[in-house]
Amino acid sequence: MKNRVREINAAFRKYGFGKLLTRTLKEKILPSKDEEYNILLDPDLPVNLRLMFQELGTSFIKLGQLLSTRPDMVGERIATEFEKLQDDNPPISYEEVKRIVESELNGNIDDLFSEFSEKSLATASIAQVHIARLISGEKVAVKVQKEGIADTLEYDIAIMKHFVAKIHKHNEEFRKYNLPGMIDEFEYSMNIELDFTNEIINMKRFEKNFSEDETIHIPIAYSDYSTSKVLTMEFIDGTTLHDVYESDNESFDKPLLAKRAVDSFMKQVLIDGFFHADPHAGNLIILDDNVVCYIDLGSVGILDDDFRKDLCDLLMLIADKDVNGLIHQFMYMGVLKYDMNTTNLKRDFRDLLFRYFAEGSHGLNETLTKLLDLMQDYGVILPNEFVSMARGISMILLD
Repeated sequence: MKNRVREINAAFRKYGFGKLLTRTLKEKILPSKDEEYNILLDPDLPVNLRLMFQELGTSFIKLGQLLSTRPDMVGERIATEFEKLQDDNPPISYEEVKRIVESELNGNIDDLFSEFSEKSLATASIAQVHIARLISGEKVAVKVQKEGIADTLEYDIAIMKHFVAKIHKHNEEFRKYNLPGMIDEFEYSMNIELDFTNEIINMKRFEKNFSEDETIHIPIAYSDYSTSKVLTMEFIDGTTLHDVYESDNESFDKPLLAKRAVDSFMKQVLIDGFFHADPHAGNLIILDDNVVCYIDLGSVGILDDDFRKDLCDLLMLIADKDVNGLIHQFMYMGVLKYDMNTTNLKRDFRDLLFRYFAEGSHGLNETLTKLLDLMQDYGVILPNEFVSMARGISMILLD
C-alpha cells in the first residue's frame, strides 16, 4: 500500500494539488506569498483533475466518471471535463476469460456454450463482453469481470478515504463539497456494479414492468449461466438511438422513437419508481418495428412513493413557473432549510424558469440542467435520486 500512497501523493503534487494534503503550523502562522491563490478558481482546475485521475488509473477514472454525473456536487466545469475520461481498458486474454468462466460456472466452456468468441466484442475497465451461443441455440453476450479488479478498487478506495480526510481537515473551502461523502457514494456504487447479480435482478424487474408493452424490450437474463462475476444475457442486434438519429434510413420513425423513449423513461420515474440511471443514446438500441431496447442495466435509481409524489409536485411547479411554490416544495423535501434567506434564490429561480423553460421538451431539459448548476452555486446538495432522475430526463430529452 505504501508504494500506491506514494504514487498518488506524487500525482497530487505533479498536478498542483500537493498543498491540499497538508497545512503545517508554520504555514498557518506565516502564510506564503501566494496565500491569496484559490485553487477552486483556477481555470485549469478541471483539466488538471482529469489528467491526474486518468494517470492514476481505473479506480480514479471510475470515480471521475461517477462525479461527471453529479454537477450539483462538483460543479458544471468539473463534471463536463470528467465526461472526457476514458476507461483504462486493456483486454484480458481469452485464456484468462476461459478460466474465469469455467471457474464461475463450474464447467468446461465447451460443455456450457456451443460457440464462444475468443475476441472480445467490447472491453471496459471492470469487464469485457464476448459473443457466445448456448447449447440450446440462443445467441448471447457474456460479460466477464476482470480478475483482481475488486481488490484493486477496494485498495484504492481505502487510500482515497485517507486522502480526502486530509483535504477535508486542512482546507476549509473544500468542506462544502463533502469529499468523504463523495467517496462513500463511490464505494457504494462500485460494490453494486461489481456484483453482476444486481444487474440480473434489475433486468428481471424491468422486464416485469414492461411485460405488457410490446414497444419496449429488455434483454433476457440467463441466470443459470450467470454469477456475481459472469453475466450471460440475450445478444441484442440493433442500432443505437444515437446512430438512428444520425441515419437517413426511412425505416426508422424518429418522432415515434423519441416519444417511446421519453414515455418509457417517465413511466420508470413517475409510475414504477425504478429507472435506468444512465439512459444515454448509446444505451437505447432500436430493434425492428421501432421497438426500443434498454441495455446496460447495472445502474438504476429507486424512488419510493413519497418521493415520486414530491417529484410530480415539483415538476408541476416548474411547468407552472411557480417560484414561491418551488422554494416551498424544496423546503418540504428537506433540500432547503426553512430559515434560509431566499431573496436571491427566488430571483435566480425566476430568471431560470423564464429564461429556459419554454414550450416543448427541451425547455424542461435546459431547466433541470441549469437547476442542478444553480443549487451547486448555493452550496445545496440535492438527493442522489433527484440528480439521477434529472440527469436521466436530460439525456432522454437531449437525445
